[in-house]
Amino acid sequence: MPTMSDLPEPSPTQPPGVALCLGSEALDRFRRVTQHLLVGLVDQVVSLSLVSADRRAEQLSLGPVRAVFYDPPRWPRGAQQMARLVDSLSGHPPALVHAVGRETYAVAGALAEAFEAELVVQVTSRADCDALRRRRRSSVARYVAMTQPLAAALNEQLSIPSHRVTLIRPGVSARQERMCFEAEGCTPTLLCLTDFDRLRGVETFLRAVAILRKENIPLMAFILGQGRREGAVRRRIRELHLTGEVTLAPPQGTLVQAIESADVFIRPVRDDAFHESSLFAMRTGTAVVTVRNPLYDHLHPDETAVVCGENSAESLAGGIRKLLTDRTFARELAQRGMAYARQHHSLTAMAEQTAELYRKLTFSRTTFPLQESRG
Repeated sequence: MPTMSDLPEPSPTQPPGVALCLGSEALDRFRRVTQHLLVGLVDQVVSLSLVSADRRAEQLSLGPVRAVFYDPPRWPRGAQQMARLVDSLSGHPPALVHAVGRETYAVAGALAEAFEAELVVQVTSRADCDALRRRRRSSVARYVAMTQPLAAALNEQLSIPSHRVTLIRPGVSARQERMCFEAEGCTPTLLCLTDFDRLRGVETFLRAVAILRKENIPLMAFILGQGRREGAVRRRIRELHLTGEVTLAPPQGTLVQAIESADVFIRPVRDDAFHESSLFAMRTGTAVVTVRNPLYDHLHPDETAVVCGENSAESLAGGIRKLLTDRTFARELAQRGMAYARQHHSLTAMAEQTAELYRKLTFSRTTFPLQESRG
């Protein structure tokens, strides 16, 4: 494996390089947030290499961002696979390695050790916190949390001092600002996002729709998702006689386009990992209904979203009913959600805070050209 003495010195006119390590879960849960971050960091003149074992990450790379792919190191060839990855980065040696999610912690740690680089570990889920319990943490220069509850978990559960944790909230944008229920006289559209393999969330939503149908509340519902149990979901729709109200929509195109076409966005399950969907819904002017979720700090009951107190069909139906029968409240809720996302989850703030963290941690490595004497 190359050592630091074998690697080229950074150019005096270039900032220290950053290797951003991205796993499959990050691409599944907040791909658009990551894409916005990359664009923002390029604007902040950060030299980036995107490191991933998932080829989908290639869609996020843009001109100045180098994409480096690798096979996950596994016994018995793990050392050789890791050596190849280090060699791939040696032309642009990173001064800082940023690990996004537990899938990348081992690889990022090895890269930081190989290049004697600063290591930043980003926590995106409760599982990430659990993974850190089993890892050596002395080499981590800074932890980044996506939400305040995750930052608190690092401090309270892992005893990581608060000065070593930086809260950088995810940034989102809207292609166009709209408002739910804009078209008068049209049947309201509901969009439910869930994994078909998590049948409990699908079942809760379907039973909630069945309750509203019995009350003769007009609606069209779309379930956006996929999974091995799609056949079981379709059978359940037929059993509840909801084929006229509910349509399964495969996740084609972009999530934002689907959200922009809906009046109400529904997340019927509690997330143990950050997912960008409800935040994007708020930013695009779509009213949000979700179950109580202590992981997030952007879902404020009846201020930015309707938050159901119980994870039941009756509670979820009540939250949806509140929006469908009181359009004034629904529009005001969506307006507050949009304003909150615009103020607290801007793309500029996310990129600037991330770039500033990089600069602080790598300042001693940055070289500056000396001005020629004018004497």
